[in-house]
Amino acid sequence: NKLFISTEKRRGIKCRRMSRKSRNTAFSNRSKKTYRAKRSHYSGNNMSQITPQEIEGAANFLRARVNFPLQLGIILGSGLSGLADRAEKSVAVPYGTIPHFPQSTVEGHSGKFVGGFIEDTSVLMMQGRVHFYEGYAMPQVAMGVRLMAALGVRTLIVTNAAGAVNT
Repeated sequence: NKLFISTEKRRGIKCRRMSRKSRNTAFSNRSKKTYRAKRSHYSGNNMSQITPQEIEGAANFLRARVNFPLQLGIILGSGLSGLADRAEKSVAVPYGTIPHFPQSTVEGHSGKFVGGFIEDTSVLMMQGRVHFYEGYAMPQVAMGVRLMAALGVRTLIVTNAAGAVNT
């Protein structure tokens, strides 16, 4: 029932155990509400699997708007969302317009694909993403990566905002 938060004791970092109750209260109230609402809405089997036809339909929709070959995919973490603004010849496509694509509900995640060029490299960036804790099934969480692969992206950079609390 206990979970080690850190196993870096030999480096002088304190280790502490967190009970299941403590882990559950670590979510903010907003995240809990969102999680419960989404989980109850998407718990059916009809939304838990993404078919190849749905991926191809979403890829065709996005391909029609981002009409250049893509070399690089970047999933932008919270701290790097401004990188999309620096792309040249950029095209933004909100997730809500893409067929079968899940919506991000996390505050600060703008929820759109941005295609463009950084230096001489064509990129497709995800500004915001969906998470398992929002109530989405894992195939839905991975749909952005599968969509990038269907569009020809063969190199993917994944970033995130990470931190710690010193207690």
